[in-house]
Amino acid sequence: MVKFNTDILEPQNIAEPLIKKPSLSSAQQHVSTIKQASLLHSPAAEEAIISIKHRDIAVMTRQLGTLLEGDVPIVEALDTLSEHYQGQSLKIIIDIIRTNIKSGSQFSEAIALFPTLFTKLYIAMVHAGQESSTLDKVLLKIADIMDNQHHLKQQIIAAITYPLTMGIMGVGVVIFLLSIVIPKISDIFLEMDQTLPLITRVLINTSQFVQSWFWLIGIVIIGFAIGIKYYLDSPDGKYKWDKFKLNMPIIGNFLLKIESIRFVRTLAIMLTSGMTITKALPIVKEVLQNTYIAQKIKDLQNDIASGITTSQSMKNLSIFPPIMVHTIAVGEQSGHIENGLQNIAKAYEKEIESETKTITSLLEPFILIAMGTLVGFIVLAMLMPIFEINQAF
Repeated sequence: MVKFNTDILEPQNIAEPLIKKPSLSSAQQHVSTIKQASLLHSPAAEEAIISIKHRDIAVMTRQLGTLLEGDVPIVEALDTLSEHYQGQSLKIIIDIIRTNIKSGSQFSEAIALFPTLFTKLYIAMVHAGQESSTLDKVLLKIADIMDNQHHLKQQIIAAITYPLTMGIMGVGVVIFLLSIVIPKISDIFLEMDQTLPLITRVLINTSQFVQSWFWLIGIVIIGFAIGIKYYLDSPDGKYKWDKFKLNMPIIGNFLLKIESIRFVRTLAIMLTSGMTITKALPIVKEVLQNTYIAQKIKDLQNDIASGITTSQSMKNLSIFPPIMVHTIAVGEQSGHIENGLQNIAKAYEKEIESETKTITSLLEPFILIAMGTLVGFIVLAMLMPIFEINQAF
C-alpha cells in the first residue's frame, strides 16, 4: 500500500477555498446537517460504499459529464442518474450527493464525503472544473483517466494470469509427489535393503522432512511472509523496495513506463483544467504507486518553485526517460506542455501493450522449463533404483 506524505492536502482542505457558503438560515443549516449525517452514516449508505466498484464510479462519471455537456443542470442530471440506477447501490450515494447540493454545497464538497469512492485527485479536478466553469469537460476527462487505468490494469492481470496459474499448478504437483507418491514408493525401496543412488536418497530424505515437519515449514513461511509484509508496509521498506524494482532488468523499465503514464496523463488533465503546475504536482503525486518516484516528484516541485524549468529539473533528477524530458522541453517553448504530455502517455501505452506481450512470452517458457526440470528430477530419482535392479538381474 502506498503511504502518502502528511503535507498532501485532505479533500476538505483542498475544497475549502472553492466552497460557496449556503444561503440558508442557521436553523435550516442545522436541520439539513442532521439529515445529511443520518443519510451518510445509515447502514444502507455504508453497505453501498462497500459494494460500489471503481468501474461503477467511472461509468457514472462519464454519464454525468455527458448530461452536463448537454446543458442539463447538475441537480437535474443527478435526478436522472438516480432514476437510472434505481435499485442499485450507486443510487444511494447519488441521492446523498444530490441532497447536499440542494442544501447549498458544491458538487466537489458533496463527493468529498466519500473519500473511499472519490480520490483526492478526482475531487481536486472537480474543483478546478468548477472554478473554470468546465465541469462537464473535466468529468469526461476523469472518466477517460479511469478507463485508461482500468485498461492498463486488465493488461497487467492478463499478462501474469497464465504464468501465475502454471506456477501454482507446478508447486501443487511437487507437493503432491513429495507428500503422497514418494513416501509409498520409498517404502518399497527401503524394504529391498539396497544402497540407493544419491539423488534418490536426497529425494526420500526431503520427502520425510516435509512429512515430519510440515507444520514447522508452514510456520516459517507464514512468519517470513508477515515479516516481509511488515517491512514493505513501513515507509523506509517500501521506499527501498520501490527503488529496487526500478533497477530490475526488463521489469524495471516496464514499471517506470507505467508510472510515467500515470504521471504525464494526470498532470496534463490538471494543467488543461487551469491549475498551475506547482499546485498540480502535489495532487498528481498521489496517483503514483512508486514512493521512490513520488519523492522525485516532490523534488521536482521544489525545483520549479525555486525557478528551475520543468524539463531541466526532470533532467537533473535522472529518473525520467529522455524522450519525456525532451517532449516537455518542446512543450515549454510552445506554451502547450499539456499536449506533449498527452502524446507521451499515448506512446507509452502502446509500448506497455507490446512489452506486456513480450514479458508474458518470456515467462511462459521459463516456468515450463523450471517445472519440467523439477518434475524430471523427481521422476529420475524414482527410476534410477529400478534401473539398477534390472541391471543386477
